Amino acid sequence: MDGFLINSGALVFLSLSGVILLFYMLRLKRRRMEVSSTLLFSQALEEFQANAPFQWLRKNMLLLLQLIVLILIVLALTRPFFIARAQTGGRTVLLIDVSYSMLASDGGKTRLQRAIEKARSFVNSLSVGDQEMIVTLSDRPKVLCGFTPDKMELNRNISLLRDETGGAANFGEAVKLLQPIVKSGARVIVLSDGGFEGVEDSSLPEGVILEFIAIGKRISNAGITTLALSRVPGGDDFELFVSVKSTFEENIRRTIILKAGDLIIDQRTIDLPAEGSSEIVISPLPCIDVPLSLSFAEKDDFPVDDECSVVIPAEQVIPVTLVSEPDILLESALLSDSSLDVVRISPKALDSAYMFERPGVFIFNKTVPLGGVAVPMLVIAPPAPVGGVTPGEFVAGPRIVDWDKNHPLLSFISVPDISFARAYSARLAPGMQVVLDGTEGPLIVSGEESNMRYAVTLFDVAESDFPLRAAFPIFLHNAAVWLSRTASGFDPYNAAVGRPWKFKVERDVVSATLTSPSGKTRILQARGGYVSGIDLNEIGLWSLEAGDQVAKIAVNLLDVNESELAVSESFKLGGKEIKSQSKARISREIYPWLIVLALLVMLGEWYLYHKRNL
Repeated sequence: MDGFLINSGALVFLSLSGVILLFYMLRLKRRRMEVSSTLLFSQALEEFQANAPFQWLRKNMLLLLQLIVLILIVLALTRPFFIARAQTGGRTVLLIDVSYSMLASDGGKTRLQRAIEKARSFVNSLSVGDQEMIVTLSDRPKVLCGFTPDKMELNRNISLLRDETGGAANFGEAVKLLQPIVKSGARVIVLSDGGFEGVEDSSLPEGVILEFIAIGKRISNAGITTLALSRVPGGDDFELFVSVKSTFEENIRRTIILKAGDLIIDQRTIDLPAEGSSEIVISPLPCIDVPLSLSFAEKDDFPVDDECSVVIPAEQVIPVTLVSEPDILLESALLSDSSLDVVRISPKALDSAYMFERPGVFIFNKTVPLGGVAVPMLVIAPPAPVGGVTPGEFVAGPRIVDWDKNHPLLSFISVPDISFARAYSARLAPGMQVVLDGTEGPLIVSGEESNMRYAVTLFDVAESDFPLRAAFPIFLHNAAVWLSRTASGFDPYNAAVGRPWKFKVERDVVSATLTSPSGKTRILQARGGYVSGIDLNEIGLWSLEAGDQVAKIAVNLLDVNESELAVSESFKLGGKEIKSQSKARISREIYPWLIVLALLVMLGEWYLYHKRNL
């Protein structure tokens, strides 16, 4: 019986049925009187017969209804349940996706609302001795509630999920968080729309039961996935690069509007190909202190990526990482540009983790990255293939014969008379663009791979007179501006949600106050002229106060994966495919229905009693 009754001890209250029977068996004491006829006392005779021992057992409906009410109430106290699907007891982790794609609307409800409903059903199905934990699945997974059997505590923390929304779902980080927590026999239930990052090489401890429940359905969407603000070379104005992605299966059209307050600065129509993207450049933008808003005139079921904020800074700073051995020519040219934040690192000290954590542009001098084109990069004199460029033998004394005057890399540069001691011959892949061509082959080329721009110079700048010319620092500045359009989080004033971020402050500033769009404040410590160490996980305009500095920071979604809005039915973890289950395996308590039924029976008993006495 204990397998279907949570509180079987409540069955002892069935003994109260004896009390009800006892009351019905008690006879009323009446005074004996003699009368001439009983015709006038037929009702009194019926009551007398009803109170005779054992007569009512065959006729009294009120007694039967009262016994039924008692049985229903006692059964409700035992909290009976039935198994919807077989459930593993013990410890269960509810890993709930709170990434921004979960805010997409599916039939009037967001995916997050549906995930919350699923989570509550698991919590309400807890049996005696079972415990559950609530963990968020986002770019920075977080334990909201440790293992507990307390349903009220679990439901209270589930209500907090709406405040944790942000970033992309990083399942790899969630696995790292859970590894020291879960043990063999534990159960991890993932409530998500899928599309995880970093899961194939991750794994949970042996014996952990992993279940995946896909939330939502695929939604066609068009969203702003890339924003890049840069200063027009040689001028004081800014230009805004915008990329829009569509997942519609047919060609669509969107009207994009740029405003400063209520003033429309620019409005244009974008034609989007089926399941493709389009890019536009809005130029020039005036230097104004008011944050700009960029939005679609047409709204859809995922408004998060339909609108962005843009802050035009007084001074734009582009992080540049120089991967090189000490090189005085390169470092001097880069450090002379106040719009570049330059850090040099030895090629031996560089790893893939640093490349992804450090925002901005990378310059590889006489070396190449091991992972290919994974970041926006300028590669100088590559000793090995990189992207679509395969260097060959050196050729001596090449001369310039042609150049692309309209390419941004050569803006405000005069190149015909640059001299080279030698350069690499090279084989180019289809799609590569020759920026500067020589008598023995291309000297500067550009391309794009995995949505990342890159440029390659097939000569060592130290073996030319290029560094001695005023054009050299301008070329490096042009490269940083052009490449940074595909850099993640390069602009401290305009950031992507949930991505690493830092802000340059005055050297004497010790701390700064950062305020989120919802009004939450945090004190940040300044180190080395920067404040950092926090991910901006809320979309909207943030405020930063650091000494005399007061700045606005625009935080937008800008995530292609989150804007996809596809629902994955499976994912791979440690080489094993985890498929979505259509039904959650839970036990369902039925005591609320028993209470409702008892109330209905009591209402019927009341009706019969009063009808009888009319």
